[in-house]
Amino acid sequence: MSEQLQTLFEREQQARKQAEQQLEEMTKRLSEASQAFEESHRGEKRAAEQLRAILEQIPNVVITADHTGEIRTINYQARGTLGTTPKLARGRKGWDFLPAFAGIVDADEAQHHADTAREDLLARRSDGTEFPCEVHVANFSSVEGPATIWTVRDISRRVIAEKRRRTLETELRQAQKLEALGTMAGGIAHEMSTPIQFITDNVNFLRSAFTDILSALKEYRALLPAEDDVRIAEACDLDYLVSEIPQATAQSLEGLTRVTEILLAVKRFSHPGTPSKEANDLNQIVKTTAIVSKNQWKYVADLEMDLGDDLPMVESNAGELNQVLLNLIVNAAHAIEDLRAKNGRGKITIKTRRIDGGVECAVSDTGVGISKSEQEKIFDLFFTTKVPGRGTGQGLALVHTLITRSHGGRLWVESTPEQGATFTFTLPA
Repeated sequence: MSEQLQTLFEREQQARKQAEQQLEEMTKRLSEASQAFEESHRGEKRAAEQLRAILEQIPNVVITADHTGEIRTINYQARGTLGTTPKLARGRKGWDFLPAFAGIVDADEAQHHADTAREDLLARRSDGTEFPCEVHVANFSSVEGPATIWTVRDISRRVIAEKRRRTLETELRQAQKLEALGTMAGGIAHEMSTPIQFITDNVNFLRSAFTDILSALKEYRALLPAEDDVRIAEACDLDYLVSEIPQATAQSLEGLTRVTEILLAVKRFSHPGTPSKEANDLNQIVKTTAIVSKNQWKYVADLEMDLGDDLPMVESNAGELNQVLLNLIVNAAHAIEDLRAKNGRGKITIKTRRIDGGVECAVSDTGVGISKSEQEKIFDLFFTTKVPGRGTGQGLALVHTLITRSHGGRLWVESTPEQGATFTFTLPA
């Protein structure tokens, strides 16, 4: 009996030992499984955090929405670009920020609409302002069910750059046309010089000949009986002709002189010149540009010139200085025209004087003037105080470049709003 009990006891001990070993192995496996699960969970958490960090750093707006178009999440860029936060955006519809997609929840349909609209797409900020954008739409599955991801890129800078490029291309084409017209005008002026010269010579001859004929006529009239002289004079309206013909020839010569001056000015202005600088008379350049630009200012202003008579010659490019003065005169005429309704006809004044080491030229107007804040940016490229379509913001920037960089001079502006402006530049002699 004791042997049987001993055997049973040993069997029970062995079974318990085996059970303890199995329990230990199961505990070990459970511990390993738990560690693997925790590691997997930590990996998923790290991946989620990494994905979230990537989404936050993407420079585009990223919006996720459910199958009804209701916003679930937005990234950091959306907060800055759209002016909203995840808390404020959650529950709103995606087309609250993309009005062109109102009611569209299917990604393929939305993407087709985005591809068709292209640059006409506008996104709307929380404050109601809009900006051009590009949109990409895609479906994805999430634990919450079918969803859509919207990627929105702000292309405002690109659109502005494209508009500027088109403007520059237009300006370039216009400049090429003007260059061709200038060359043609110079050729026409050259060809007209000869006939104008012989017309002038003929009018001078006629004036001189009429003086001689008039002297002879007086002697012939002295030989006639008084009654015949009166009869003939009245029949031919002789007194009127004797009075008016000298005035007509004088006016003709005055007109021909003005035509000659204009032709010479056009020839000088359109002459291509040389790339290198040469000694030029600034006063002559001022006179030439004033004549050529007359059609720009004669209807709105009177132009006065106060030119120093002791100016030294300046080493310069005449064509570039013509361009400088043309821009300043045209700007002055526009400024006066903008104020014309209030003050009527204005005045443009061009002064030149000798200074230490060079010359100074000032172009003044009685126009609208320039505010202090605008004066600080007036020579910046593409900045303009004119209404859209009238100014490109390139004229004064070009003037500044030609004076300061090309000629080593100085350029500045002085102005009082509603009283006019004065642009002054200096050139080394």
